[in-house]
Amino acid sequence: MQLPYIEPYKIKMVESIQQSTPEQRKKWIEEASYNLFKLKSNQVVIDLITDSGTGAMSDKQWAEIMLGDESYAGSSSFLKLKKTVKGFVGIASAPDFTKEIMWKNFSKKTKSIIKSGKIYFMPSSYGNPYPISKRLIFDRSKHLVLNKKIKCNFPVRLFHGLKDTVVDVNFSIRLTKTLLSNDTIITFQKNGDHSLSQTEDLKKIKNQLTNLIKDSC
Repeated sequence: MQLPYIEPYKIKMVESIQQSTPEQRKKWIEEASYNLFKLKSNQVVIDLITDSGTGAMSDKQWAEIMLGDESYAGSSSFLKLKKTVKGFVGIASAPDFTKEIMWKNFSKKTKSIIKSGKIYFMPSSYGNPYPISKRLIFDRSKHLVLNKKIKCNFPVRLFHGLKDTVVDVNFSIRLTKTLLSNDTIITFQKNGDHSLSQTEDLKKIKNQLTNLIKDSC
């Protein structure tokens, strides 16, 4: 970047944010059972979850909002979105993980901690432990998908590493019986782990996505 530098856009609006104390934030996160999606937006000062594209919009995005169809039935906006969806991509998919991966494998002691309403901090090989709450585990029945049949009129592409020690490859296989599509491909990557972030893995994913987009045009 060369100086002097001028940002190539204008800021047309500012939005105030609520100031809070560390004590308040600690209380809020505990009341939300450490689930950030349970927090109210006005309780958050620095939002690292929301994509910047939803927090700040261009003049063209604002214009699209004004053109949106808010009808409850037969909305043209929904039909436009439906037409825009080109396919489904799953990378190391873990549907129903709170039931199939967590609860089924927790010890009696761990289950007892969670049932009592306390937070269980599950160790993670990726850094900080995961806080597991009673609400997270027992609200699962509202969101299970492996017991459903979902008709997909678009291609489904699933990727899974054969060296994945976090999510078994059978989850991707089972998912194909839930997402009913006439065009489904599972790519098992021989040396891929759970993250599928090696150059070879990313190249295969990129090629599949490129073909998917090309075929839909």
